[in-house]
Amino acid sequence: MQRDHAPAGIDRRGFLKLGLGGSAALALLGGGAQLAGCSAQTAAPAAGMRWLTAADLPFARALLMAVAGPALPADAQAARAIVDEGLRRADLALDALGAPAQKQLRQLFDLVQWSPFRRLAGGVSRPWAEADASDAATLLTHFRDSRLTLLNGAYRALVKLGSTVVWSQPATFPASHYPGPPAWAVAALNA
Repeated sequence: MQRDHAPAGIDRRGFLKLGLGGSAALALLGGGAQLAGCSAQTAAPAAGMRWLTAADLPFARALLMAVAGPALPADAQAARAIVDEGLRRADLALDALGAPAQKQLRQLFDLVQWSPFRRLAGGVSRPWAEADASDAATLLTHFRDSRLTLLNGAYRALVKLGSTVVWSQPATFPASHYPGPPAWAVAALNA
């Protein structure tokens, strides 16, 4: 029995082509990253950090500014204090992760710093040392809107990390209309 109508959406052949194309692209990027030395953390943590390297800091700073967006105070010194505290919190959180999660996040941080990947997958042409929050927002948008599930997962991981370390600070509570934790909970934790 033959059907006269085409199914809506992607058919089996298209799905297989998409899967093979995505696998080939990731293999190519992964191989390039291996050749470029992005596969293992060889750099020591930055001064005052446990996990983030000096190369990670410009990207992490731009990421936090993009996640906080217009909620950062207009005062540059206050905004920098929130971002600096966010970097400290992110470093502690990343250092506390298990080895498998740290390995995956190290690969992600290395990949977003690798120029071909940053340009092709993230749409960011400038190195992170010259980039700003709008560049990080562009990268996040590309990851979020990608057809590749792997990049969608990277988007979720980066946004969760950034959101957690920015919005957990008392200095950001007014912008989020969060009154802070209940006094009894703070007292119980500090007892």
